[in-house]
Amino acid sequence: MSPSAKYYFQLILCFLGGHATSVVSFSYGILQVYLYSYLYQYNPALTMKQMHLQLPVLYLACTSCGWLQGYLSRWISTRILHLVNMLSMCGWCVVLFWICQNFVAATIALAGIGLSNGMLHVYFVSTSVNKAKRHPSLVSGIYGIFQGTSGIWGNIIGSTFMNPWSLEKQNIESSSRDYIFTDERVLSRVPYMWLILAAILFILLLPGLIFIDNDVTEDYLAVELQVQENSPLRETNKENLSTENCLNEKDRVSKPILGTLMFLTAITIGINHLCVFDLFKDFALKLKQYDNSDMFLNNFGVALVIAGAAGRLVWGFAGDHVPTWLLLVVGNGASAVLQILMYYGRRDKIWYLIVCTLLATTTGMMSIMPSIIKRHIGQENLARNFGLLLVGETLGTVWYLVFVTLVGNIPDLTMVWALSVPALLSLVGDIIMIGKY
Repeated sequence: MSPSAKYYFQLILCFLGGHATSVVSFSYGILQVYLYSYLYQYNPALTMKQMHLQLPVLYLACTSCGWLQGYLSRWISTRILHLVNMLSMCGWCVVLFWICQNFVAATIALAGIGLSNGMLHVYFVSTSVNKAKRHPSLVSGIYGIFQGTSGIWGNIIGSTFMNPWSLEKQNIESSSRDYIFTDERVLSRVPYMWLILAAILFILLLPGLIFIDNDVTEDYLAVELQVQENSPLRETNKENLSTENCLNEKDRVSKPILGTLMFLTAITIGINHLCVFDLFKDFALKLKQYDNSDMFLNNFGVALVIAGAAGRLVWGFAGDHVPTWLLLVVGNGASAVLQILMYYGRRDKIWYLIVCTLLATTTGMMSIMPSIIKRHIGQENLARNFGLLLVGETLGTVWYLVFVTLVGNIPDLTMVWALSVPALLSLVGDIIMIGKY
């Protein structure tokens, strides 16, 4: 295989790996109603609020532990880490086949899936960006498209396997916005749903384990410097490296500031993810004629997936042609405005569609973060630095959940303004740093 063909082949495998890392987390947001229905059958004392803890547990595990990949890859082969995480994700899905009727055990299993999921995500995204010699932001955006479209598996499993009869859900708690299934035909299929997810993950992750080069992403910069040292243009390269070191001296102040602003942006993206999810549910319940129409909700869900994928592609393309400060100003400015508009347009169904769709596109900002790190902070330790940004996304999720618990649902004005604080802070910083990066 020629070097060029090998390069594109391995990028595609990284994209498929990124797609796989979001199959459980994205599809679970769609399929969770089936697990909730199954849990309620065996645990009638459980409330919907308690069952809703599972989604943040999965999401927090995914985003808070990704930095481990960067640290462990310094001492452990990335292929071994890949194998362990792949077997862990698939294994926990198989375990859920047996224990999904137990709330605590199922929650622990979801956390185990999330841990391996987050580490694999950091591995695939850092590997794809490190391999991208040109247009790293576009490569990162395409990776984000593969990742964002993984929710389609949830729609396929839900409409063709779990509920092919289009049965209606029932509201078992008058104080809750949630509907669950009570039909035995649907409930009996819930355990097998996890076996299907395990098979999908195994098929998507196995090619990457076999064919992606076993290079440690943290040592990539050292390899590049060694190549330069052995080059006939060694003296020119040394001069370039000396110039680069001077620039790095000047960046000692700007890099921490940029890192802080990116961290605030990651918090904003974490908030936006759950805003989209809650707006979707709230919108469905306001349109009474669609309350129990799985076909409409599936179509709306697919539209959000497409919007998110398109946003990732646009952000990726812009990342290679637009200054970083302008990307962050536009992204955080749009996030702040849309978060505030969630309150003022909440009675208009068209407004719901527009705000929800545009918020989905803003989450695509996360897909260009690895290339921004590579360009401005450095390729060395890219995996660890991106993993730390995922911790910021985790904090955004926690920020959202705290205000949902203390204040109420999205339409509350106090909550909306509170949610927009990270985006506004980052926006102010981005404006101050205009032209600096």
